Amino acid sequence: QIIKARGEHSNISNNVLSRRVDIIFIYKEVEFNSDFSYDNDLEDTLEEVEIEKDKPREIPKPKIKCHYINYDVLNNSNIKQQIKNNKSIIIIETSDLSVKKKKLYYYHYYKKWDKWEIKKVRWHTKKTGNHWWKKTRLITKIEEVHYNKGKVFEIKDAPCEECNIKTNKIKETKCLQVDSFLMANAQYKPIFRKNMVKIRVPREYVDINSTYYLGCNQYRKLIWEKKKMGKKKRHFYAKLDILSNTKLSVITREMECCADNIISCNENKFSFDCKPIPRAGFPLFRIDINLDAGSYYNKIDNSKSIQPYVGLNLNTYFANSTLELKTLTTLDLNLINELEYNYHFFKMPLFLISDANKWQPINSFRTIDTYATAFIGTNLYSDYDFKNLNNLSYELHLGLGIIDIFPYRYFSRFYLTGGYQYHFINNYSSKKISPSFKVGIVFNLYWTWF
Repeated sequence: QIIKARGEHSNISNNVLSRRVDIIFIYKEVEFNSDFSYDNDLEDTLEEVEIEKDKPREIPKPKIKCHYINYDVLNNSNIKQQIKNNKSIIIIETSDLSVKKKKLYYYHYYKKWDKWEIKKVRWHTKKTGNHWWKKTRLITKIEEVHYNKGKVFEIKDAPCEECNIKTNKIKETKCLQVDSFLMANAQYKPIFRKNMVKIRVPREYVDINSTYYLGCNQYRKLIWEKKKMGKKKRHFYAKLDILSNTKLSVITREMECCADNIISCNENKFSFDCKPIPRAGFPLFRIDINLDAGSYYNKIDNSKSIQPYVGLNLNTYFANSTLELKTLTTLDLNLINELEYNYHFFKMPLFLISDANKWQPINSFRTIDTYATAFIGTNLYSDYDFKNLNNLSYELHLGLGIIDIFPYRYFSRFYLTGGYQYHFINNYSSKKISPSFKVGIVFNLYWTWF
């Protein structure tokens, strides 16, 4: 309800419209403070107000942000162009599912009247590819007109570097980089060729306008092979070098990078989860202490002798050779000592036999640690029965074996040798030369590097 009223007036006859209005002020009760001095405290307060009034107002400075194109994400992705509804769309496909969790990537969006906005890149999980390369990957689609403004970038705090695209134009150049996406979607198959495997990759992941290289130099071009028949039409084929027991040569090509901060090619960027074996072939500078068990077979005069034995074997590897010092005992409790050297002139990884016709993911490339070998060697042999030295001889032999150089397994190797002994001392026979055969198995007890 609204009541219209004004102050009292004697000339108005209508008493409803002419009446007295009282305004009542209600104050909150305040306790009396004897220390309060009205004059001094009020004066100080007024001075502080005047100072604050005269003081210039500080305007907070806006935080400077820097925009950097994330070439690491782009170079680890498969980027292709698609025309849809007369619009050019850039499709970015990556195998790195952790990109979606970071949520740190943006792109420029052209609104209207030459105004640009910043939008977050929206990644979608989708199964892409066909046949064996059908996997869950992340995909995003950006119109080409938006993508070309700043591609996919991150926002970071100042100070800004030269590659900042917020205030500078994009300064791009080409630099050699590992094609991680291509290698993550490749398969390998062993071939009967030393230090080399065959690979295949889906044709849709190979940029036919780019030149590919082996490793981080441009001296060795990767040559793609095409097949025209059947299922092989889906792939490109090539050969990769085996650099070490745990590593294949990487595939590289020229990709975009900031001209003011050229990224160096990193051959270790695409790594395999394999065991740490130092190099292809036998390890260098390693000593093994092993348990050696087997049997000698000797033909002495017109009789045959079989001597089972067991003992310790001190073994070292270098290049393609092994050097062994053995202390063994036979069932007759004879003490046998041997100093043996073998040169392995032929080595073939066993997985070349077992996996010869199998295509496998390249990131499952196994360590080359088990070999079938053929070797030639010599040893100095002595047989002592704790009373007399019964046999002191020098031997030349040929042998076959299986060697596992991975030190964390119990099995070390199997060997079979055959040759001839020349006897300096022989209490078992009057012959100076006699044939000798030996078969044995070695178990790893302890190893160390030196």
